[in-house]
Amino acid sequence: MMSRPVDPNGVLVQDGAMARAARPKTGIYRGGRDDAPISAKARVVSVHDASHPIARAIAIHLADRGQAVLACGSDPMALMDLPRETAMGGLIEITSALPGRRRERAFELFGRLDATVAVAEVDATELWGPFEQKDPGLALSTGLVAPTVFAHEMAQALVAPFTRPEDRHGRLVLVNAMPGLPFGAATAAARAGLDGLFEALRIELAILGLKVVMISPELVVAPPPAPSPSETLDLALQKLPDGALRLVLGPPLKALLSRAVSHHEVAEAVMHALTDPKPKLRMVPRSGGRLWGVRANRALARTAQRKRP
Repeated sequence: MMSRPVDPNGVLVQDGAMARAARPKTGIYRGGRDDAPISAKARVVSVHDASHPIARAIAIHLADRGQAVLACGSDPMALMDLPRETAMGGLIEITSALPGRRRERAFELFGRLDATVAVAEVDATELWGPFEQKDPGLALSTGLVAPTVFAHEMAQALVAPFTRPEDRHGRLVLVNAMPGLPFGAATAAARAGLDGLFEALRIELAILGLKVVMISPELVVAPPPAPSPSETLDLALQKLPDGALRLVLGPPLKALLSRAVSHHEVAEAVMHALTDPKPKLRMVPRSGGRLWGVRANRALARTAQRKRP
């Protein structure tokens, strides 16, 4: 695997102002030349933010199944060890370009863009905590604003090259990996915001011939070495003082978290959303029943009511 150089500021050299003019990719990179053509069935897909674990897993999964992926990320160092090619003929190019340049980078490298996947997730250690003691802006900026900006930027590329709606076959896939649970109020707000974005875009962009699909797992376990939601919940509860009223939320929340789906199941759903001729507009990967259903809601509410001061 070739190394991915970065400049002293941590920006990938390929995205720097002095980088050589990009040549559109015609095949899989081997031995310094493109000598294995990209399959005609492959889709060129941009994925955000592949410096986070769930989006990274999705980018690798798509490439493992023969797609050409532009993995966009805010942290260039976290992108550098992504594989460049896969045995199935897939390809991953990476970019840490700023918003406004990522769309251009896709066309520089591949000459086109067929689909985009915007993933809403935050660092696992930021999922849980007392609302008044945590910064809600972090979850909102990372889990709502960033994927919304990315979807906005890439949707322009998916619509602009065509003049007739019947000629457009692009897909915009939103992956909402933000849990909507108590002790994580800011992430719940981001989750609701992305749901609202989907409901609006699926109608607005459908008029233009662009299909919008939402993958909405209730909670996802990221691949190692990222900690699990249960582990980060334990850490957050340990930081509470002895006798804190919020400690009563621990047992029912842990019971719910045992039903979280794996990143692999989410990546499979994304692949179906991109390749199925008529995908469901909303997919909810689940493991062991609904995570946040009526019973769970009532159980947590009763627990909170009994322990009120």
